[in-house]
Amino acid sequence: ADCWQKIKNKIVPYIFLFKRMELIVFVGSDGSGKSTLVEKLKYFSPVFGTQIYFGWRGYYFKSLEKLERKSTSKNRAIQEIKNRLKFILFNILLPFDLFIRFLNTKKNAKYGIIIADRYPLPKKHSGRTRLIPVQKIYHQLGLSLSYLLLPKPTLLFILTGDPKKLWERKKEGSFNKLLDETERSLQANKIFNCKSEIIKTDCPIEESFDKIYQHISEYFNR
Repeated sequence: ADCWQKIKNKIVPYIFLFKRMELIVFVGSDGSGKSTLVEKLKYFSPVFGTQIYFGWRGYYFKSLEKLERKSTSKNRAIQEIKNRLKFILFNILLPFDLFIRFLNTKKNAKYGIIIADRYPLPKKHSGRTRLIPVQKIYHQLGLSLSYLLLPKPTLLFILTGDPKKLWERKKEGSFNKLLDETERSLQANKIFNCKSEIIKTDCPIEESFDKIYQHISEYFNR
């Protein structure tokens, strides 16, 4: 009995790795309401309380913060050799960081549902950070590795609306960056083979939330 209890204590903590998860993903530009709607879901019901951020902060590997700062440039192309190498290292390590974040979140998903704020999507390599061909290759490698390690969305919400209204909410980065993010998000339903819904968020947040909750209810009652 003691032997079995020891084996059980070692095995049970890893059973969560095999649990099936429903991953509900929100994508959209800054100002589209991703974080606000994700938080609203959490307070609406404990079923949606397990949430994860698949973005560029809250890293599991703290060294990624330095790599990110050193490997990108706001005003010019990445020119220094050492920063190019840091860019490559950042894109190789990021998928594993996201994967560990997911595993840590999965342990706490007692209802089998995880709500994701953002998800890795292909980027445009122009504008504020222009990349040389080898950097584009490593960025694509990192993205492919992320898709290999992370579970695919089971339900995808693409948040969009009048760009000018969304821009007025946060005014982060640049307006062109917002347009690029919106375009990338609208292409997400072509990348993932899952149910997707386009939600207009250039309106009172309650209206957007009601539509989202209706789609979630229909999805789980299907």
